[in-house]
Amino acid sequence: MSVFDRHSAVLADYRDFVRSFLLIADERARDFVNRVLDEEARLWPDFRQSLRQGACFPIS
Repeated sequence: MSVFDRHSAVLADYRDFVRSFLLIADERARDFVNRVLDEEARLWPDFRQSLRQGACFPIS
């Protein structure tokens, strides 16, 4: 498993974890939240593009 595959798996687990706390009764609001979470990915940014471009992240 490559680091990118592992990254995708971790993000999928995190997405499922976050969504397990969301209970939105209104269908329109639920659709909006799901769309924002999927399209904008604000809670789980995609670092793969940066990694492919050779960016490095300092280890604290």
